[in-house]
Amino acid sequence: MASRRICLWLLFMIIAQVVGEDTQSMIMSLMVDSKFQCANTTCIPFINVFTSNIMNCQVACLTQSRCRAATFHRSTSNCELFDNILSQNESILADVDATSMNVISGTRFPSVCSLSSQSSWSQNATTIFGSQAGTSGSNLTLLYDPIGMYYDGPNNMLIVADSGNQRILRFSLDNPLSVATVIAGSNGYGCNMNQFQGLYGIGVDSSGQSYVTDFFCNQIVRFPSNSNSTTFGTLLGSIALAASISINQLTNDTYVVSNNDNAVYKFVGGNGPAVVAAGGNGNGNALNQLSGPVGVYYDYLYTNSLYVADSNNNRVLKFPSGSTNATYGTVVAGDNGAGTGANQLNNPRSIIVDSSGTLYIADTYNNRIQRWLQNATSGITIVGGIQGTASDQLYFPETVLFDKYEPTWDKWKQNAITVAGGNGQGQELNQLNGPVGIFIDKKKNIFIADWMNHRIVQWEYNAKEGHIIADRNQMQQLDLPTDVIVDQQNHSIIIADQGNRRVIQYSNQTQQILIDNIDCCGLAMDKYGFLYVSDGKKNEVRRWKMGEYNNEGIVVAGGNGQGNQLNQLNYPTFIFVDENQSIYVSDWNNHRVMKWRKDVKEGKVVVGGNGRGENLNQLWFPRGVFVDHLGQIYVADYGNHRVVRWCEGKEKGEIIVGGNDERNQLKYPRGLSFDDEGNLYVTESFNHRIIKFEIIL
Repeated sequence: MASRRICLWLLFMIIAQVVGEDTQSMIMSLMVDSKFQCANTTCIPFINVFTSNIMNCQVACLTQSRCRAATFHRSTSNCELFDNILSQNESILADVDATSMNVISGTRFPSVCSLSSQSSWSQNATTIFGSQAGTSGSNLTLLYDPIGMYYDGPNNMLIVADSGNQRILRFSLDNPLSVATVIAGSNGYGCNMNQFQGLYGIGVDSSGQSYVTDFFCNQIVRFPSNSNSTTFGTLLGSIALAASISINQLTNDTYVVSNNDNAVYKFVGGNGPAVVAAGGNGNGNALNQLSGPVGVYYDYLYTNSLYVADSNNNRVLKFPSGSTNATYGTVVAGDNGAGTGANQLNNPRSIIVDSSGTLYIADTYNNRIQRWLQNATSGITIVGGIQGTASDQLYFPETVLFDKYEPTWDKWKQNAITVAGGNGQGQELNQLNGPVGIFIDKKKNIFIADWMNHRIVQWEYNAKEGHIIADRNQMQQLDLPTDVIVDQQNHSIIIADQGNRRVIQYSNQTQQILIDNIDCCGLAMDKYGFLYVSDGKKNEVRRWKMGEYNNEGIVVAGGNGQGNQLNQLNYPTFIFVDENQSIYVSDWNNHRVMKWRKDVKEGKVVVGGNGRGENLNQLWFPRGVFVDHLGQIYVADYGNHRVVRWCEGKEKGEIIVGGNDERNQLKYPRGLSFDDEGNLYVTESFNHRIIKFEIIL
């Protein structure tokens, strides 16, 4: 039985239902009676979509980060999206049937960071409607076995299929626990056009009409945008055991799951008759078959694909646009039997897809929401995992969706506090000499690679001086250490001993050489205990399994000689590894930060890459790098005396601290890190200190 509440973990970005936003946020520069065309391949569209009008063609372009221009053909409704037209205005031909458009800077949406593999949510949910204790009811503040949901972005309202009460409710998210409005049903059990018997899915098209699936009445009913409990709908079509529904907002193609027929049907343009879009070849586990499917999602914004929660096969299948009963799908999650393992699902019921193609799945019988990255062989539980009604539990989750993602970006006080050093250049315990890398532990202790003092120093929280952990004069005999990390699980410290061309581990006053003959600079460790080391001379990053260092490691970034190609680096310095083992590398002499996903052959420029400079799309010898839970990338922009923040896929970043002419405030930043409260720590080599910028709460 479904839970009698609806929970909200975080305000997300709109991933579907963006049509209907203020049209001013979608305006592009129009060229009427013209189309893009030229002799070379730069004018070939990277994708073609069919949209009902020119505004929806603009939506399709502005929600694709690759899109720079588009052409809409009125007679065919074909919308061509272009990503690499070098000179749009010189690639135009007259065509009375077409209108071409260029993206205007600042109008693309969403204008914030997309969800990323680093995104995380509070594990304690907030009940936004219904009983916090999970109690059912029939008044307008309670629910009884809710199943389907739809987010109305422009009005910030949620529409819910309140199955046990045979009604569709709508309520505002601006006022949690408010009284809902009935927009359809609430007229008792039945299969008349104002009644429901097995209410299941709810969808809304681009004109605001609601589409409701009735599982036991085997039908889909359409209601006008201004409907209420007295409104009679119209029958769209009959589907045996109709379950979830998904609507392509650009075309109004309507996809409905038939749990009985083991198929997904499509109503082209929101009208009958229905045609098979997936399955329909009997109950089975072949890739052209489904078994008891429940969920469906058509991703018209990013992957242009159909996703099906193939519930009894415990998997999610992906089908290309235009699929039929003859089309074989691709398994994108599960298909390893029913179970609780990271590579398993147990009766998945719904899915949604973000801008990077990542799946979010309501793994119903496991009482959890799973995130599966593209091409992943296992998922990650982002919320839930325990059955119950507590705020950190789920009870047979049916539907997962995102609402409007409007984060409040962190800001920091611009006047820093000195937390280590700051007493001039020197080797006393209250001094530093050209510090480079830092590590902040959970107690806010700062571990510092005190470069020119050839030592590692620990400054406890609020201490006036540090104490030496390792230096040149002890048995460690350090020489110009550049970075330090703390393996908090094994209670040891790992040091990039650059001058001695080695990586050493220090634990209980015992030293062990882990890696020798390496021009090390930056260090990182992932959640699995793998150690990553950047090599400035070989222009590469290598990875070692913890405890297994009697080998050359594995090249995971670069390793193709010095250069500026996507498979090359030019003196890599600091590195960061996220939870998916993607590696972020400060590519010093290329003035960029590269991202290398696990097991890929080349990287991707995520920050800079536009030559050396001080513009917001440039870096000047980047050093420290950090990626937060939202996927925002922070870089110590050494030559520009600033720390910048970028979102992957954006054309420019923003300055969060420094960057002014008062260079005693932030001078040649090298390392950076954050504590658990979000305070920013920066090493200033030339001011011989570590400074802290406090977060503004």
